[in-house]
Amino acid sequence: MREKAEAVAATGASIVASANPGCSTQLAAGLRSLGADPEVRHPIELLDLAYQRASSADDASSPVQPSPAP
Repeated sequence: MREKAEAVAATGASIVASANPGCSTQLAAGLRSLGADPEVRHPIELLDLAYQRASSADDASSPVQPSPAP
């Protein structure tokens, strides 16, 4: 696992995607032991974050704001 953590740390990435919870846990621990601190996230978490940011950007660029519900 150390080789994998070293390879990931060498990329300089701030976020790493891993779909396997066990691998994510080991990778995060390996990165911490190297003093690296990229976030280890599940791909679905990254999609959720991207959708949230896109939605926020759409709301901010909309010239007409929706009226509040009664």
